[in-house]
Amino acid sequence: MRFDRARLVVAAILITVTSAVVGFASPANAATSMSISWGLPAGNYGIGWDAVCRSGSTGAGYAQYFEYPTALNPQNPIMPNPVRINAACTADQIRMETYSHSPTKPYDSLAEDGAIAVRISPSPSSQNIGQLSFPVSGQAGTGHFIAKILSRTPVANERVHLNIFQITGQPLSSTGYAIDAFSSGSSRGDVMRSGPLWNGQYLAFIDDKLAGTQAVGFVNVNGDASTELDLDVPCFGIDNCKFTGTVADSPSAFHPLPPTRIVDTRRGIGIARAVQPGDGRNNDPDPTTRLESLENHQFVVAGAGGVPRVGVGAVLINVTVTGGQTDGSLKVFPKPPQTDAFADQSSFGTNPSSTQVYWRAGEDSPNLVMAKVGVGGRVRLDSLSYGDAHVVVDVLGWYDESQPGQTGSRLVALPPERALDTRNGIGGTATAFAANTTRDLKVAGRPTVPGGATSVVATVTGVSPDSQTFVTAWPAGTPRQETSVLNVAPGAIRPNLATVPPGSNGNWSLFNERGTHHLLVDIVGYYTTAANTGGTITPMAAMRVIDTQRGVGGGAFGTGEARAVKVSGLGSVPGTAKAVFLNTTVIDGNAWSYLTVWPGGARPETSNLNWGVGDRRSNLVLVPVGPGGTVQIYNAFGAVDVAAEVVGWVG
Repeated sequence: MRFDRARLVVAAILITVTSAVVGFASPANAATSMSISWGLPAGNYGIGWDAVCRSGSTGAGYAQYFEYPTALNPQNPIMPNPVRINAACTADQIRMETYSHSPTKPYDSLAEDGAIAVRISPSPSSQNIGQLSFPVSGQAGTGHFIAKILSRTPVANERVHLNIFQITGQPLSSTGYAIDAFSSGSSRGDVMRSGPLWNGQYLAFIDDKLAGTQAVGFVNVNGDASTELDLDVPCFGIDNCKFTGTVADSPSAFHPLPPTRIVDTRRGIGIARAVQPGDGRNNDPDPTTRLESLENHQFVVAGAGGVPRVGVGAVLINVTVTGGQTDGSLKVFPKPPQTDAFADQSSFGTNPSSTQVYWRAGEDSPNLVMAKVGVGGRVRLDSLSYGDAHVVVDVLGWYDESQPGQTGSRLVALPPERALDTRNGIGGTATAFAANTTRDLKVAGRPTVPGGATSVVATVTGVSPDSQTFVTAWPAGTPRQETSVLNVAPGAIRPNLATVPPGSNGNWSLFNERGTHHLLVDIVGYYTTAANTGGTITPMAAMRVIDTQRGVGGGAFGTGEARAVKVSGLGSVPGTAKAVFLNTTVIDGNAWSYLTVWPGGARPETSNLNWGVGDRRSNLVLVPVGPGGTVQIYNAFGAVDVAAEVVGWVG
């Protein structure tokens, strides 16, 4: 049984850079004619010949000569050795494909049948390609590609199909011809296994036949290469990959984690050095330079900081920019597939994401980001600035894909409730935090948040410190981690959304590093595993619902102005959405002010975003959906442009 001819030909074209072909003809009319001889180990083999042609009328890129044994091609009951190849096209390459199986049964990779190909340059003289060998399971220098398959939908037999072709590390025949190992087969249950392969790099074509999606990427075999394929993410978890088809957004449960640092460019954690301007695409012909640029603008989230390697749709990360050489802004988005499996990051499509972090030169500026996981479990960065900037990323939890066995927390969004205000004694004493001070705050086991909450969501705001500082929040009763939920410049007012599990007695511990400043905490929701409570979360590509700079939703906000903004029943957000995550941005305000976002009714005495004159600032907001699928947005002072995008919704 021959392989999927179209897939074999695609691989041949990619490896040898050829083009279209025509079929074979008689020797008198052949454009390529030659004699080839070979030797094989004792046993039974299937043999086939192809010509990969540089011109012709067919789009397949090859012309098939013939196959042996008779069961495959009755017109050729005997394979002569040497064989005469007579191709009607001008061939760039002749391919001999050989399969180590009995003539009485078809090739079967799961039965440990091996497969090899020899690429032969056409010539008018005869060629002896020499004694050939096969990869054999258990021998030194051989292995398999083995994958556990995960999906939110059942993985039936033969749902996933694999074609895999060797491109480096090939052994040589006795006369010096490279022998490519390859394999083809379908999954059995939730396991994919190739036939025996030699160690080396391979080009893999992996098809989810149920979803109609395909990943094309590189894998390395060094002994048995065991991995996991997640059919619910682009490229199924393979890095540097071309992807065809779409993956639907899925309702997710949340899995909180203790805040954990996974990137700190100041220390070479996650990314080796400060992030350079741009999105990392680099057309420099030097591959080392291109690789350095690629790695400088992306980091791994799947498998980092307690996040699983597969089954992850999105992560909740606190992203802080620090030490920027110039003013700038940062976009955080899933690593996209490539447009060509053999191209690098220069083939990425246009980055469609919005800006999540704005900063002034030398300032520390954070924002909580709901980041969808991209190709290879990675997240990309695009720095819109004229100088380098350091980036720090703390992971706070991950959103699953509702796959079998995933039991996470559901979200209850609340109207904002002020739980701490050290200016007036709400939540404790009316005393500012001093340097190197830790206090506990009760966030669960209160009227609005039950004691069984797995994580609490709140806007944390620092007010006018006398020194640049950062604030850490973590579960009380556990060691403080080297993470932060908020960074504040001297004299500024800065908010940031935080999501942290409660600790002993339902408390957060709050730590202030330097100086003296007041701290506010506004609780806006919680996660819970309680039955019939809360809703699932669907992370999504940003959908803009207001942008007053561009006249979307009216002009700039004035002093004391509130507007209703439609957030559900639009695009992919259903009218039944209970709450939304909004990435909210203010642009060039002419006065110190703050923004409040709430579902409707009486405006609460809370804030979601604060800024100074001329600032651009962003903050993630969780808010229940109010009447008519709207939320209310209020500006306290001056005139300011406002933009907001829905990046997730609660159902």
